Parts: sequence; C-alpha cells; structure tokens
Amino acid sequence: MAHYLRGEEPKMLIYSGKVITCYDTPPAGGCRTNLVMTINELDNPCEVKGMHQTVFLGNHTAQLLTFCRMFGITIAT
Repeated sequence: MAHYLRGEEPKMLIYSGKVITCYDTPPAGGCRTNLVMTINELDNPCEVKGMHQTVFLGNHTAQLLTFCRMFGITIAT
C-alpha cells in the first residue's frame, strides 16, 4: 500500500501486509474498494498515515523503495 505526498520534500508512505477480506459495495458504502489487511510496519493499524492509498497486488515493496531512492523521495511509514 502506498501514498505519494508531493511538496518541497516529496514523501511516499509505504506499508506492506496481506489482504484478509474485501467487502461488497453496497452494503459497505464509501470507497469502491473496502478491504481489511494486515500492516507489517505498525502494531496499531490506526496509525496508518494518509488517505486514499494505492493498494498493489503482490509484494512490490522493494521496487517502491528503489524507486524512491532513485528519485530522492523520502520514505515514510
């Protein structure tokens, strides 16, 4: 899961984990993608920063970290 934060010092929030389940919309309502997932980097999932993250299928953490290093993007979790 990733979220790019542009600005004078661009950052990317990167979290890895596993999708546990997805909810049908409706009845869940809200965003078209409603899911429950584990977050490897945090003990408390309420500490996830940002909103409207992009969720990737597969483990692409290494590629995202390399991309950020190549383009001078600060990595945050």
